[in-house]
Amino acid sequence: MWKNRSALSTIVTTIALSFTTISVSAQGDLIGAVDNIPPEAPSNIAVVPDLGVNPNVTVSWDLSPSDGRSFASTDGGSGSGVVESNDVESYIVRVRQVDVGGLAVEGTEVVLALLNPGVTTYIDETATQGLTYEYLVSATDGTNESDVVTSLPVSIGEPPSISISHTDLFDFGVVDQNASHSQTLLVSNAGPGSLSVGFSQLEAAGFVVSLSADLSGPIAATERFEIAASSEQTFFVGFDAGTAGNFEGSYEGKLFIITNDPNNQQLEVELKAVIEQGVPAPSVEVQRVLAFGAVSVGGSSPQTLKISNAGGEPLSVTLAVSGDAVIT
Repeated sequence: MWKNRSALSTIVTTIALSFTTISVSAQGDLIGAVDNIPPEAPSNIAVVPDLGVNPNVTVSWDLSPSDGRSFASTDGGSGSGVVESNDVESYIVRVRQVDVGGLAVEGTEVVLALLNPGVTTYIDETATQGLTYEYLVSATDGTNESDVVTSLPVSIGEPPSISISHTDLFDFGVVDQNASHSQTLLVSNAGPGSLSVGFSQLEAAGFVVSLSADLSGPIAATERFEIAASSEQTFFVGFDAGTAGNFEGSYEGKLFIITNDPNNQQLEVELKAVIEQGVPAPSVEVQRVLAFGAVSVGGSSPQTLKISNAGGEPLSVTLAVSGDAVIT
């Protein structure tokens, strides 16, 4: 493939008249060439789904003919200074959802990756079980993009369908010091696909998800559990006063259930508990303003800062000064 980047010149002619001579001079000013020719498109795009525990799609294509086979001139386009160059800076891989009628779902197209020249495969690990996708690949030279080639629709298997025994609130009531209360959470899969479930607890210490009623061995936020089609699994959600520091007060939190059910990718359940006659939490009291007044040149004005703890547990304090360097 050849790209025409011919340089343009302007000719300025001056004529000097005298009784005996006419003088003509030429001046050439090189004008920068503009590249507005896109690389050729890749071809033969193919998609292969993997419907295992972690569904994914492998996308492959043939290189653009412009990949490593284009040329650029170094002499303004005459052809005598031709050097080989690579006219593909990267490949752009996109994906979008497709509905049951085979039409693209508006607003779902996203860029997955920009890949180096010479690359012909990409594995999409963001695919969600139960959905159908189209993959789009194009080549770019950094300025111009080729035509986009589109794959056939690919389905990522049949979806799971989650249902849970608690949908609004876990209320654990009053929990004594160093004690814990738990309740069962039954997670069912009514769909034909395998259901992947994970948990995260936010906003308050003491709330725990476990496979045991005594809340031993809390489930980490990175753990995932696979529930087969038409199956169920029991988990235990609870509040552990010791984990919360046995501090008196009311506790509220949220349990987030993360799934691969395309219709319920995140479920949220409220959590509540109370610790009575527990340890009073640390309570800081501190003077808010220190006035140093007028200070003579070369002098100082020390003031006392009093910090008190009105709580029942030790208070950890860190002091830091911000502002002018003369305040220390």
